[in-house]
Amino acid sequence: LFRDSLSALASECQRGADPRNQHIFVCPLFVQVELFQLEQSGTKQLTGAYLVPNPSCDSKEAEDLYEFLGQIMGACARSGLDGRRGAGGTTEKLGLALAPMVWKQLLGREICWDDVAALEPELDAHLRMIQDAVRPNGYLYSESEFNAEVGDTYDFTVSFGGARPYRQRTLIAGGAARKLSYNSRHQYVRLVKDAHMHKYDTQIRAMRRGLLQYLPAAMMPLWNA
Repeated sequence: LFRDSLSALASECQRGADPRNQHIFVCPLFVQVELFQLEQSGTKQLTGAYLVPNPSCDSKEAEDLYEFLGQIMGACARSGLDGRRGAGGTTEKLGLALAPMVWKQLLGREICWDDVAALEPELDAHLRMIQDAVRPNGYLYSESEFNAEVGDTYDFTVSFGGARPYRQRTLIAGGAARKLSYNSRHQYVRLVKDAHMHKYDTQIRAMRRGLLQYLPAAMMPLWNA
């Protein structure tokens, strides 16, 4: 029954992340990120799918749920070390396809932009275009062209979330009233990258609190992501 409950818990978390299941009551704690590879024929081939925490779930109740999930993860990790069965006991499995950058943060390790870019390659490519002031066809923008065609489209805010209402974060004071410009593009890209690197902090901190109730922090360096 315990294993059945673990399977049901994992299934519920992943069912909530699948956009095809939004017509039923689902667990909103995770969203699914799908990775594609462009084939020579021009079609996209799905190469993988990961779960990431939902940045919209930042209420006290949601934090409690993330912390409880961390406790379940910790209990699974310790299950094979039950003294009654010896170190060779069976470790229970919790089938959650969390993204590598999430595992890395759960272990208390720092992440870099490459971790985010591996999960969101389109965002990485888009920010490169802004930073280099280059058009999709490879030609460079002039300063006036960039300000007219790109700058008016963006301000110094960013929105996150897998479900409405999205969470809007201001990158700098008064960011909603400040438009992107050719001269501020490097600052803009740097701030957007930093915001994306920390957008799951609240949820991952809660999961880690639960995890550390079962596993001592000194054990974390023994694992890789």
